[in-house]
Formats: sequence, C-alpha cells, structure tokens
Amino acid sequence: MTAPRAKMHYAWVVLGALLAITLVASGLRAIFGVFIKPMETTFGWDRASLSGVAALSLFLLGAVGPFAGWLADRWGARRVILVSCCLLGAGMLLSSRVMTLWQVYLTAGVLISVGGGGVQLSTAASVVTQSSGKASFRNGIQSISASPVAITFSFGM
Repeated sequence: MTAPRAKMHYAWVVLGALLAITLVASGLRAIFGVFIKPMETTFGWDRASLSGVAALSLFLLGAVGPFAGWLADRWGARRVILVSCCLLGAGMLLSSRVMTLWQVYLTAGVLISVGGGGVQLSTAASVVTQSSGKASFRNGIQSISASPVAITFSFGM
C-alpha cells in the first residue's frame, strides 16, 4: 500500500513560470552591453552615445516601477506582464532593424527597458498574490532570478 502523494500547490507552478519569464526578460534587457563594440564599428557611433542608451535604459527600468505597480493593482499582474512582454518583444524585434541612433534610443533605451521593468515588478506582485503561505520565501526566490543573468553575461563578454 502506498501513501497518497501530496499535491504541489499551484503557487509553485506560477513561481516556476514567472521565474522563467523574469530570467528571459532580464537577459534580453541586459544583453545590450554585448553589442556596444560591434555597433561602434558597424555604424561609427561613439561609445558615449551608446552608453547614453544604457543609462536611459537603467533609469527607465527603475522609474517604471511605480507605474507598473499601479497598473498591476488596476488591471491585474497578468495583464501587465502580457503587455510588458509585448513591449519587450517589440523592442527586441525593432532593435534588429535600427539604422540611426535615435532608433537605438527608442528600441533599446525605451521599449526594452519599460518592458523589462514591467515584467520584473509585475512578476513579484503576482508571486505575492498567488501565494497562500510562504509568500516572502517565494518572492525571495523570484527576486534572485535576474542575478544569474548578470553573472552569465559578465563571463560571456
């Protein structure tokens, strides 16, 4: 006779999916630095101009937090994650077609960072709302999902 298996709580499934989404979003947002040297060579742009894109991206990543939180409260985290992933995807697709510097600022500086910031904040909110217990533990697990991306890309360069 076997003992009945304990069912896994649905919040762990949600955490796994959100962890994957956050890892991908963080990786896509952080990858811009790898392309600075090739873009300098190909387009002839100086490093200061391209570093401005990175600075704008980091600024907007932090600044989007309160707005994404407000939207998550109003529409729900699931919708904000969907819209943020669409912005992130659009920014990635459009950034593959850039020909001028203002296009890099728009795609990599604005679309990708706003999408990435919305994903990061909304996934954290979703973890808390889906958890019946151990919400802080699950939120801690979700919050470390961006760290492996930074380490991986640092060693890859």
